[in-house]
Amino acid sequence: MDMFPSRRGAAAAREPWDRTCEAAVGIVPSLTLMAPTQHWLKTRTWSLIPVAGRSSLSTMPIPSRRHLFARPPSGAFRVLTVCTGNICRSPQAEQLLRLRIPQAFDRTAIANLEVTSAGTRAIDGDTMDRYAAAEAVRLGVPDAAAHRARKLRRAQIADADLIITMTVDHRRAVASLSRRGHAKTFTLVEFAMIVEALADGSAAERIDPLGTDGFAAFMRRVVQASARVRARVEMPKPAMLLDVVDPYGYPIEVYRRSAETIDRKTGRLADALASLAEGALAQHKPLPGHRPRPLSPQ
Repeated sequence: MDMFPSRRGAAAAREPWDRTCEAAVGIVPSLTLMAPTQHWLKTRTWSLIPVAGRSSLSTMPIPSRRHLFARPPSGAFRVLTVCTGNICRSPQAEQLLRLRIPQAFDRTAIANLEVTSAGTRAIDGDTMDRYAAAEAVRLGVPDAAAHRARKLRRAQIADADLIITMTVDHRRAVASLSRRGHAKTFTLVEFAMIVEALADGSAAERIDPLGTDGFAAFMRRVVQASARVRARVEMPKPAMLLDVVDPYGYPIEVYRRSAETIDRKTGRLADALASLAEGALAQHKPLPGHRPRPLSPQ
């Protein structure tokens, strides 16, 4: 007996199967499918043409995890600062950014700026280290005692527009939790240097100033430009010079030095942002006679 079906027999055997495929997905013959023929295996292609009254592959939902991490732009610009325990450096950076950025724009607050913090090894609910809190108060933070630690999670990374870490290792930790977080994650020292380079023109990247689209849209432009020029801005070597020292458990002098580094970098960053918002070049300080544009609620 012939082990291969005849051409006519193969066609007859294939017809019910073809009709089943057509009824299931609403396509007509030319997706490559396999069917038995005289040559044992022969390919047949199918074109994705909708059939009236039937659903087609073009309308079938495609499974995706992207929606789990994507967040459409909103009126708020969200900054997340990250350290290890979320009781010393990152809460200080959070509090000082919330204080210094509005000051650079000649305001007491910016409604659509949200700054939070988290720690890679934090224990949820821990209070701020008392020496770190005392340094924050010395630098002008009014509510250091209200801080409660949070452990870093993927949802926080997804929700943030900008992530500022205290060390290169923290930056890597963010990337390990979410690959999509890399482009918007910088160390504090690194981000301050990049934004200063954008503001003084040395990065050779143009950014539209603060306009009617609002503060959040302007800040997103800054983050996108910073990601583009990151490799072009010369950074100090070795990489540990991009870190803010961890003062936990050390003498009070280390707490003081760490806090003053954070204050100095957040202040320079805020001044550079104000200069970029004005649309003029600056030398790391607010422009004389600075008149900030209105910050729209968007």
